[in-house]
Amino acid sequence: MNYKRIDRKNNRIQKGSHRKGNPVSITTTKEKRGKPRLAGEELPIERQRAAVRALALVRKSEGWTIRDCQDELERAGRVIAKSHIDDCARYCPKFEADDNVISRCLSQGYVPYRQLVNALYLWMSIDFAEVYRPIEDEERMQTSEIAVSAIKELLAHGSDLNFDKARAFAGTYSLYRPSHVNPNGEIGVSRLVVGLDAQAGGERSEFNCTYESRYNEDGRPRATFATGKIIPHYNRALAILTTRAKGSFVLMFDDITADHSERQYDSMGGIMIAAAANASSAWPIYAVRTDAAAFEFKRYTSDQLPTLGRGPWDRLRRGNIYWADETFPGFGLADIRKTK
Repeated sequence: MNYKRIDRKNNRIQKGSHRKGNPVSITTTKEKRGKPRLAGEELPIERQRAAVRALALVRKSEGWTIRDCQDELERAGRVIAKSHIDDCARYCPKFEADDNVISRCLSQGYVPYRQLVNALYLWMSIDFAEVYRPIEDEERMQTSEIAVSAIKELLAHGSDLNFDKARAFAGTYSLYRPSHVNPNGEIGVSRLVVGLDAQAGGERSEFNCTYESRYNEDGRPRATFATGKIIPHYNRALAILTTRAKGSFVLMFDDITADHSERQYDSMGGIMIAAAANASSAWPIYAVRTDAAAFEFKRYTSDQLPTLGRGPWDRLRRGNIYWADETFPGFGLADIRKTK
């Protein structure tokens, strides 16, 4: 009886014959259809899909036939293997595929066995990086940023949302806002952090953001901490955050100033809608980029507002919407609250 003996020490297959009393590992001589041919590391699914999609776009733009794709893949493999030795050793030692497999890749979006998809990834990401990178970002959005994609479809549909736009927001900001404890007499500086370093633990993402404020209430130090996502939308941004107590904040920035030389945003003016306490409220806000190590939680009196600079002055003087017992219903209708 013919068999294939697996030499695990040398990782190779030896042919021989089965003999009684000498047990061996048996494997079929015919591979099951679609079974992965293991070679190198498993690529994230977004890179697998992006490699196949990029090949389809390149083939269309170059006017290649299926056979051209096969020939170009093998040619690319010979060049890449020499100049990217480490990558080839890590992912894919061979750049081989028959016409049928490549045809299925292009016509059906089929992700083939690991060795070939790794080769396609190296080929596209190295030789056609300008085509490949935007597709990988798009695929990554679909797989790792489900919440961001859903919010985009609901509230920012039509925007060109990608990781580069999110990276422009990355950093620490001093966020000026009226104090909800003393809204008419005090201004608080909260901390807004955006980007990969925003949240400790969990998935690292360019869209992550955190909001933290500290204040005194009835003589006791208190704090609010919320985590969420920021959604760039054309020249605006929307951040949706939630606290452990199930309260939520929506920060809408409509006035964003960028430092084009650094390709990042320096300041953002907008409004905060808070549903984190017994009654919802809305507050003007202004965030300015700050060195993370130099950030301080601060409090200012309303009389000090003109000294804080044009940005905070322009935003915070616009007033608040809050519903403390002593302030609503307001608008000249206070007599409605009088006991009948």
